[in-house]
Amino acid sequence: MPAWTPPTGEGIRRGTAFKWEVRGTNSVDVGLGDYHADWTKSEVSSFTARNTTEDMVSRGLILYAYNETTGCSASKNMNIAVYPTITLAPANNANLAKLCAGVRYENNIIVTGRVERGRWDVLIPGTDAPGGIGTSVSELSRNPLTRTFRGLALDAGNTPSKREEEVLYTSEEGCVSNRLQIAIYPKPTMNVIPDASYCPGSNVLPFTPVSIGTDEARPTHYKWSGGSQAGLEDHLTTWDRTQVSGFLSLEDSGGEQGKRYRAQRSFRM
Repeated sequence: MPAWTPPTGEGIRRGTAFKWEVRGTNSVDVGLGDYHADWTKSEVSSFTARNTTEDMVSRGLILYAYNETTGCSASKNMNIAVYPTITLAPANNANLAKLCAGVRYENNIIVTGRVERGRWDVLIPGTDAPGGIGTSVSELSRNPLTRTFRGLALDAGNTPSKREEEVLYTSEEGCVSNRLQIAIYPKPTMNVIPDASYCPGSNVLPFTPVSIGTDEARPTHYKWSGGSQAGLEDHLTTWDRTQVSGFLSLEDSGGEQGKRYRAQRSFRM
């Protein structure tokens, strides 16, 4: 909170120096200490507003004004209200640095603090410009006991390449949260895979499907299904194959067999 000069009258009714004293029945520390030593302060000193709770806190303040010409003083009462800090953090160890484009992630962000009728923004890092790829944040649930923790959904927008963005929240009172960094990656892209025909008993070598994807859109690992009738066992458990495995085509395969392949980058959210 920057230093400020309380509004007073004009001329001999103008306050030229000030003292102040925090009052109230509670013991909440809002960050402003008493000052009543002498009439040397021409403004109320700057201070760092404090609130270690999860709700708004306030303290009464008696403000004394003094006029150096007349030597007279007067006092007024006022209140200082401090809202809690709004903090954004990944929920449940969510990896917000590796999100896949076009995917909805539920309960990925935890919010601590007063979050009422405010505004969510997804911005280009280091700026106030919108991210521009349709990423959005929406409320999913609210803890009825603490009234301050919310599970949020993050809808990652589509993007042709890696996109870094920042999520932040601005409360109705103008309090701004920290900026939570996220990174969105494009889905991997493969060319159309033609049907394959093998002679019975053929030793089919491992192969890598052709991809038009580059950089982050290039497939690095694969899963597949639907080739068991031709001798290629399904592999759907883990993303540990950098190629489609080789296999021995079955003697009774009946000729041409269709196969389906699914590509995924080396990480999966």
